[in-house]
Amino acid sequence: MAPDGELIVSLPSPSLEDPLRRESMKWLSRFIDPLQATGGRVLDLGCGLRYADAEVLADMGLTVFACDLSLTAAPDNRNVHPFVADISQPLPIGSAAVDVVLASLSLHYFPWITTTAVVEEFRRVLRPNGLLLVRVNATDDIEHGAGVGEEVEPNYFDSGGKFGASRKRFFDEAAVLALLGGGFTVQHLRHATTYRFGAAKQVWECLALSEPCSGD
Repeated sequence: MAPDGELIVSLPSPSLEDPLRRESMKWLSRFIDPLQATGGRVLDLGCGLRYADAEVLADMGLTVFACDLSLTAAPDNRNVHPFVADISQPLPIGSAAVDVVLASLSLHYFPWITTTAVVEEFRRVLRPNGLLLVRVNATDDIEHGAGVGEEVEPNYFDSGGKFGASRKRFFDEAAVLALLGGGFTVQHLRHATTYRFGAAKQVWECLALSEPCSGD
């Protein structure tokens, strides 16, 4: 893996003028070697209406199944296959069916008990030794709601919708490790700053290896 912040591949860039696409290219390019080594079936959970991460991964040569609660437009890349699903519920996907699960800024909406169940579902659909790549809000993400509103659970705040969703969770390093510690081996974890939404946003990036589910 290249040093932090260094791009390690030149990707096709039909939409370089799009800041969202450009930011996706920047952060995902750090992981292209381990992602391409998996075999290529990626599940992008919480892909967003513009499929930015999904289409960058497809440009890397991966086949991407991209889902969100609502999708109103078709992706540009034929290797992106969209479907609608609620990631807080059991996924309509077989066990050990994909090589990679991507969850970029899609895990912060739920109570902790639901969040842990979501991650366990990620492990179910991943093949053994598959990869989980996640980005989550960091606890110093003050421009995007950290510390604002009623603290419903530790670092889980109800801001009344001032920052998009009514409730958002923010993670410190210990919380990321606690979330993944039951079924994944963390290979890469770092705090990062992104400008995906204009103002600087603080996140944790984590790459982890799935362990077999019970009974596998």
